Amino acid sequence: MSSINYLTSESNWKIFQPIAKTVQIISERITNIFKKMIEPLAGYFLKMCIFQNAAFQSPFSKRIVGPCVRGVLNLWQKCQNIPLQRSAFDQNRLDRSARFLAEFGEIKKLRTADGTEIEYALFRPERFREWIAQNGTEKLQQFKAFPSGIPEALPGAQERCILRCQGFGRSIPMDKEMIGIHLAYGFNYAVFNWRENISAKGVFEDAEAVYQLLLSEGFAPQQIKAMGSCRATFVIGRLKELHHAEGLDAVMIHAPPSLRAVIQNQMWPANKIGLAGIGAIEKEAHFDTLRRLRELQPAEAGTCIIMSEGDKTLPDTTTQNLFEAAQRAGYCDLILEPKKKNGEDPHFGEPLRNPDVLRRYLAFLMR
Repeated sequence: MSSINYLTSESNWKIFQPIAKTVQIISERITNIFKKMIEPLAGYFLKMCIFQNAAFQSPFSKRIVGPCVRGVLNLWQKCQNIPLQRSAFDQNRLDRSARFLAEFGEIKKLRTADGTEIEYALFRPERFREWIAQNGTEKLQQFKAFPSGIPEALPGAQERCILRCQGFGRSIPMDKEMIGIHLAYGFNYAVFNWRENISAKGVFEDAEAVYQLLLSEGFAPQQIKAMGSCRATFVIGRLKELHHAEGLDAVMIHAPPSLRAVIQNQMWPANKIGLAGIGAIEKEAHFDTLRRLRELQPAEAGTCIIMSEGDKTLPDTTTQNLFEAAQRAGYCDLILEPKKKNGEDPHFGEPLRNPDVLRRYLAFLMR
């Protein structure tokens, strides 16, 4: 009986094999067609979520898409008890900040390796101290960075330079507070505007161009400290991957382990839309910081990971995984900001405003 069943099942398989293969081919083609239809649209929305205002460059996006997306995101953040982040910029206020910062450093043009022109500024602590000698400290309150008065410069800080990667869509005047803090403590501070036609590969090109500029200015890799928060840490991870062996230190604040991990950690349907569009974003370059850190060879360069306890945006295992990966590659300092009591998601705050976090961060820069 068993041999009859075997022959019967084998003959049935020979009959249905072409049908099964045809069904498989049709299924794969339908999946590919669906993916080609959905991925660009989902990728467009994902690009706006990642790059924020940097993705709204066309007139249609600025006038129609941008306000609509900000409204949806603000509604979601309100439901999640997150401080609203997506609002139209006050251009008059930014212009005032730009005029004030021009007294400390000039915004210049820089051409990247792929021929794109971006703006950057290299602020020097010597000019900051000269300005104080000429004008006093009263106007420095415009930095909104010195609640307890202007700190003294750290000995030797003038030999180091911060390479600041801002949040996508932000411009140099928006970084006024961080510029003031670092100049006051005696550090050089390089900051730049991302290219207008922004892309995954493009943001890596922008940061690399500024790094090469700092080398041409006379800074050694060991003197450069690449620093960024949240999504900008994808770029910091790429700089670390390229220049860790040379001695580049990195500071990652609220760093996601990868773009995919953060998307998966969101609620439905945001996670499904994001996963459908991730291929459109990562066609040229991946956003996986944890993978980059794990592939680093041990070297003298260090990494500072600054996280906030109770972060609701990142997966629970983020801090441990990043710390273990960075520690295998070299010196690593993990700084944890205590959990906030008001229930807000600390991911959208600035932990360097915490005096204890700032103190340990400065110690890492001076190590």
